[in-house]
Amino acid sequence: MEVHIAHPGGGPAIVTMRGQLDVDSAPALRTAFDQLAAQGAAQIIVDMAGLDFCDSIGLSAFVVAHARCAAQGGWLRMAAPTPFLVRLLSVVGVADAVPMFATVDGARRGDRSDLVVYRLDGRVA
Repeated sequence: MEVHIAHPGGGPAIVTMRGQLDVDSAPALRTAFDQLAAQGAAQIIVDMAGLDFCDSIGLSAFVVAHARCAAQGGWLRMAAPTPFLVRLLSVVGVADAVPMFATVDGARRGDRSDLVVYRLDGRVA
């Protein structure tokens, strides 16, 4: 898995991932979140467009990052999740705490009209 961090224009940090987030690759994501915490970044967007898979270890990295951001008065937002990730994050409850947006730009703005919602019938709205 590839993890990249960007800080565009003094706004929230954007963490972009490509590949599979699992027990072998989760340390790279945790390291990225640790670096951001050390820099005092309290607003983080996770661009999930290139993320093909996520297991429970990956989910725990998101939960810990969310807690860190919230403790600093900030937030963690997910952007561009695949249908698989929308379902996964919704079913396990991560989406209850960490909002999912259709686009990075929508996540940056906190645009409620860009929110991604998993419906009980299995469709993504």
